[in-house]
Order: sequence, then structure tokens, then C-alpha cells
Amino acid sequence: MASPIPQAGGATPWKVKRPYADQVENSHGKQYQNLCQFLREGFGSENRSSLPIVYAHDFWIADRNNGVFNIRQFSASAGRGQDQAHRSVWPDFSSAIRDRTDEVDIRIILSTCRSLAGVNEAYMDDMALACDLPPNFLCAHFDRLSRTTARTKDYDILLPSERSFLQLLNVGDCTLTAFIQHTAHGFLVVILSMGSSKSVRQGPFPFIEGFASHLQTMSQPPDQPPADLLYSFVRSMIIQAERIRRTLLRDFEARFRFDSAAKELNIAQRQRDGLRYSRDSLAEYVKLPPAVIGPPSLRLASLVAEYERLIEGLNFVVIDQQAFVQHIVAMKSIEEAVRGIQQADSVRRLTIIAFLFLPLNFATSFFGMNIKQLDTGTVNIGYFFLLAILLGLLSYVLTVSVKPMEASWAAHKRKVAAAAAADWTVYGKRSTLSFWSKWHWNALLGRKNPVPSKTAASEPRLQLTDYTQ
Repeated sequence: MASPIPQAGGATPWKVKRPYADQVENSHGKQYQNLCQFLREGFGSENRSSLPIVYAHDFWIADRNNGVFNIRQFSASAGRGQDQAHRSVWPDFSSAIRDRTDEVDIRIILSTCRSLAGVNEAYMDDMALACDLPPNFLCAHFDRLSRTTARTKDYDILLPSERSFLQLLNVGDCTLTAFIQHTAHGFLVVILSMGSSKSVRQGPFPFIEGFASHLQTMSQPPDQPPADLLYSFVRSMIIQAERIRRTLLRDFEARFRFDSAAKELNIAQRQRDGLRYSRDSLAEYVKLPPAVIGPPSLRLASLVAEYERLIEGLNFVVIDQQAFVQHIVAMKSIEEAVRGIQQADSVRRLTIIAFLFLPLNFATSFFGMNIKQLDTGTVNIGYFFLLAILLGLLSYVLTVSVKPMEASWAAHKRKVAAAAAADWTVYGKRSTLSFWSKWHWNALLGRKNPVPSKTAASEPRLQLTDYTQ
């Protein structure tokens, strides 16, 4: 039996004897002597300084029996070249987890990680299988912990029907994620921690002692701890919802912060989905028979209503954010349209300038080809200026008249479009022009009712049918 865990900060080393350390030595001889010594003597031994600090991933198993914690340690990866040896050790380690699960009221499996480069994913899957965890649970959580940047001490909890996932963020200088499984005799706790090498060298004492005190609360009647934890969780979600609202208002003033608005919308939607999942799990938990969860609690029953109100508030936040994102997209479209109009106007101005200077370039080119005549005096240089002035005035007149001509043409088109069908009647004999050519010419001249000739006065007129009625 291992010696009890010393108090935090104590200098007394302790030793642990493990049955699977002998298994490693019997199977592989002295090849892994350092690993066997490490497994036998554990963390905090006198020989700790002589052991190579190459382990990327370590496990501690702590059993509390009659209020006393006993701890054992296991290294899952001492290097990529030793995966096969470690895999042969795993059955004994798995048996150590299963054999004593029913004999203790709390079992803690603490895993500290300094670097994920040498972690064997097969061990993660085997450990998840031994603890009845979903496949790839540990690997996925280690991957998430390696990317987390949260710095908070709040507790977030999700309650499936039979299990509790408790996430502790930034405990000390480490990031923790714990899995709690209710057993017939107590709790099976798996704590995953991602921390610096300094926190790893301090050992599991700060984590186990701090978490054990928290488990005392969870050892109370089952309906009370979820309510206590979930109320703090709901309050933190309300704070996040208010923060999203403030960000929404700030982004609305900026108008074009689309990336930030889309990010906040994604966060709000994920929070709403998480709350719905937690609410459904809590509703299943409340429906369990009283023999399992104890006497009914009004506080726990009211917690479901708190969830409903919070989800309804998040729905309003999501709706507001969706409308805001659509508003930003519309404003972006209008901005692009205005920019396109400005570019078209710039092109039009450049075209007018080119139209003005093109005749001058022609005059310059004409006299440039007759440079010899200018040199001999047969052609007077004044002709160049005279021609340039005349062409410049002609270009200016044509340039200025373009806009009124466009306005006049647009006015005639609007007049013809607004005229009644009776005004399009054709009188007299068939003209040598085609019908559409004559109508087009009359429209250009602004004629509505041409006066019929005397020879055509007695002719029957062709009345077009009014299809606009």
C-alpha cells in the first residue's frame, strides 16, 4: 500500500510500489531500467533528479479510501521508440484501474502534459476504453487543451444522463479538463491537465488537493451539486450574452465590422446549442427515480425554467445578430455600387478629355509630318495655331453638346413611352419607309399626330389596337 500524499509544499519524499513495474522488468530486462525505477519510486523520490526529464506525458492514479489518498504514477510515453514496450505495460495499468474502482469512494486519474509530440494516441484510446469514455475522447480533449487560450477560473458543466463533464480552466498555471463518472460506490474522476514544465515538477498535489475539496460538495445529495454548479454556469452565460449585446451595439456603430459580427454570431449560436444540450440532459436527470437522485428539489426544478429563459434571450441575440449581419452585407453592396458609379464617372471624364484632345493631336501630327515646309517657310506657323484653335473650339462645342443631346434623347424616349397607343396611328397611303422606320423618325422629331395629306384624307386610316388597356 502506498503512503499517503504529503501536504502541499512538504519536503518528505514518498515511494510507491507497483505490480506492473516488475512486469516491465521481467518482459524487457534492463532495457528500460530508468522507466522501471521511475514507476517504482514515483514522483518526489530521492532519485528524481537523476532520472531523465524526457517524459512527455505522465499519469497519476490517486485512490481515496476512508478519507486518505494514495497515489501511483505511470508514464505513458518516454519516447517514440518505446511505444511497443509501453503498450505491453498497459494491460496491468488498465487492471489496476478496474480492480480497485469498486473499493474506493473517489478515484482520480491525473494526467499532466508538457508536450504532445511524444504522446501515444493508442494509450489515450485504451485509457478511454478502460474508463468507459467515448472513443477519441482523451485525444480530442488534449488537442483542444493545446489550443486553448482561456484564462478564467469559472466552472462549466454539462450533464449527460449518467455522466458529468466538468471543465476547469486555468487552475494555477495549468488548464484542466476533468471527466467524472458516477459509480456504485463513488466517483471515477479523470483529470487532464495542460501545463508548463514548472507545474509538472510540482507534482499532482495542488490538483488533487484542490479537486478533492470540490468533490466533497459533489458527494452530497445528487440534485444539489448540479444546481449549485449550473447556477454559476447560467450566470456566466448571461454575462457572455450581455457582452455579445454590447459588442453588437459597438459593431453597429462601426457599421462595416463584418468579421467581428460573424464571429460573435457563431459564438452565440454555439452557446445556444450547448445550453439546449445541457437543458435536455438536466431534464433527463430530473426524470430519474427518487431512489437514484434523492428527494426532489425545487431549486433543481426551477433550474430548467432558468435555462428556458436564458435560451430565449440567446435566441433574441442570434436574431439581432443575423439581422445585423444582413444589414452589413446590404451596406457593403451599396458601398460597392457607389464605388462602381464613381469609377464610371471617372471613366466618362477621361473619355471627354480624350475626345477634346484628339483633334489637337491630329493637328499636331499633320504639321509634324510637314516639318520641312515649316523650316523652309513655305507653310506659315500661324496655320498650326489657327487650325488648333478651330479644332479645339469644335471639340469643345461637341463635348459640351453631348450632355444636352443625351438629355433630349432621354426626354423623347420618356415621352414616347408615356404616350397613349392612339397617338401612334398612321394616316394615308403606305409610305416608302417602313412602318418602324417612320415611327422612329416621328419619335425623334417629337411628332404625335402628323397632319394627313389631302389625297389621303378620304383613305381609311389604320387604327392600331391599344394593347395597354
